[in-house]
Amino acid sequence: MVLAGLDIGTNTFRLLVAKINSSGRLQELHSEQRIIRLGEGLGRNGHLQPQAMGRAINALKAFGAVLERFKVDVVVAVATSAVREAANGPEFVRVIQKETGIEVEVISAEEEARRTVLGVLAGFREVPQSFLVIDIGGGSTEFMWGDLQGLHGVMSTDLGVVRLTEQYLAIPPVATEGIKALMQFIQERLEKVSRTLSMTPPGGLRPAQLVGTAGTITTLAAIDQGLKVYDPQRIHLHRLSLETVERIYGELAAKTPKERLSIPGIEKGREDLILPGSLILLLTMRTLGFHEVIVSEYGLREGLLVDYFKNRSVEVKWPFITKDK
Repeated sequence: MVLAGLDIGTNTFRLLVAKINSSGRLQELHSEQRIIRLGEGLGRNGHLQPQAMGRAINALKAFGAVLERFKVDVVVAVATSAVREAANGPEFVRVIQKETGIEVEVISAEEEARRTVLGVLAGFREVPQSFLVIDIGGGSTEFMWGDLQGLHGVMSTDLGVVRLTEQYLAIPPVATEGIKALMQFIQERLEKVSRTLSMTPPGGLRPAQLVGTAGTITTLAAIDQGLKVYDPQRIHLHRLSLETVERIYGELAAKTPKERLSIPGIEKGREDLILPGSLILLLTMRTLGFHEVIVSEYGLREGLLVDYFKNRSVEVKWPFITKDK
């Protein structure tokens, strides 16, 4: 059986095609991602914009050709923050079905978090004894914590990099006042996360390991290694220290978005978003007391496939998805 997991995000669309190998695990056949910025302009009027939807449909048609090439049997496709918040989100889902034949499920922030954790943990040979997963997205940032017994809590915030860029950093050059206001906004949200974590029984959960997933954090890992060509094998499980994140943020803040494109590891379309994204991670580490984050190349799209099998009472063996083709 060949399956595909499709994550229709606020900024990035991510596709994974995999099959079951002889060991009962999923073997990657194809993966790709495209920066679409579906949530562009959403914060201004609450609707997905025509140009953004056009870009999305074109990308999904291209993904559809990939699905046909690999003769995919099952497609698990979900839409997240932008589509669930947009007044015309349901209409857009119908357009996707009509134009591409792909059926899309719009999932809640809590369900997005649950499946993301499944995907992230699928990338570890040994699941951390306790963990806090941070997923920095285009429309929201989720925090998920748990241990070997399972997922214990989820908190979704409106710290989306597309949203924050449009709200605080839209007019270059970015003024110091804009950065200060952005930092204050992020810090206020993180204080709520900190209070929630401190009230988690028993006696306040202090996750042993911070794990980061999604484009901001994988991009920081690419920058840290000076990767001119993105290499998932070198990104996955790369460790970023607090000092490294501070250094990279300082370098990014000193450059204009256009100048950032000269930094190895930054792909076109992320040059403005990487600043608020890196600031979210930096302030998270400072506020919650983490000195290191492990980068996960695995995330929601992998979690979609893990969840598909778990719902069919298939034993999931870690690591469930292997990416060494």
